[in-house]
Amino acid sequence: MNKVINVGIVGIGWWASVHAEALKKNKFMKLVTCYTRNAEKAKEFAYKYNCNYEDSYINLLKRKDLDAVIITTPHTTHKELAIMAANSGKHALVEKPLANTVKDCKEIIEAFENQDLILAVGHDKRWMGQHRKMKEMIKEGKIGRVIFSDGYYFNPLGLNLTPDKWRFYREESPGGSLAYLGIHMIDTLRFLLGSEVYEVTSMMDKIATPAEIDDVAIALLKFENHTYGFIASVFVTPRIFNVNLYCTEANLFSNENGELYIQPRDQLNKMKIEVEKVDPVLKEQEDFALSIISKKKPEVDGYEGMKNVAIIEAIIRSAKEKRTIKVESF
Repeated sequence: MNKVINVGIVGIGWWASVHAEALKKNKFMKLVTCYTRNAEKAKEFAYKYNCNYEDSYINLLKRKDLDAVIITTPHTTHKELAIMAANSGKHALVEKPLANTVKDCKEIIEAFENQDLILAVGHDKRWMGQHRKMKEMIKEGKIGRVIFSDGYYFNPLGLNLTPDKWRFYREESPGGSLAYLGIHMIDTLRFLLGSEVYEVTSMMDKIATPAEIDDVAIALLKFENHTYGFIASVFVTPRIFNVNLYCTEANLFSNENGELYIQPRDQLNKMKIEVEKVDPVLKEQEDFALSIISKKKPEVDGYEGMKNVAIIEAIIRSAKEKRTIKVESF
């Protein structure tokens, strides 16, 4: 357990900086190098975070001292970069979504299984303190049986998309707001309810974004344990992040500030519950590192990531065909 995992970050957008900041606090991992196609950007990142930089992804993967990579590149590149990492003997933490299709997810998973390497997917929202507390309360039976759940993730970034950005294009980002926002709600509700989504009924639309993508996606989810859920992702309004549970003994309401409120069955008012403040990206990094060190399955492995992608594909088809879709068909 004394081993420290040497990691390199591939793709240096703003989320790479979030990972780099978390790595400063990670006692199980050390940032040793980075790569992006823009050499000047790589130099600046390396200077800021006290690491090396490489002039190519291949050279990064050739490093003998490198154990793993964190991939934070555009979604359509995940498959190629992840499989290259596996073939070079490197473990990988791939930012969500694992890929744009279940087919590509399967190929990524197979590559890592063939090399007996750890593959984790970056779904950091399930690691938030309020969501872990909600899960704990469900397990302890404190809120009764969950009947309904919902998750809302809105963000105005879709208003600023221009043709020079990869997120602008439908081919690069099938599902639009689902790929950035909705997938977080899908994963978090699956985590909380401990059940798989059986079928979906959805609507999607492009309303205000200048980009090709849909900026609104809403979906009703039916879970295998006969619980229902609702998610909404909107890419063109002020930021909102809420996950709520409605149960036989109490309702729970959470927000991105890490706050959690309970409404007992016999009350109209909500009471605040104390929640541990955590860095969710650090938590997922630590789980990834300990999975490598202890040779155990990470909490969010490739199969978990693929299930979320299957639900997104089902939502897209449901909206297109205007009918309920069974997720198992994917």
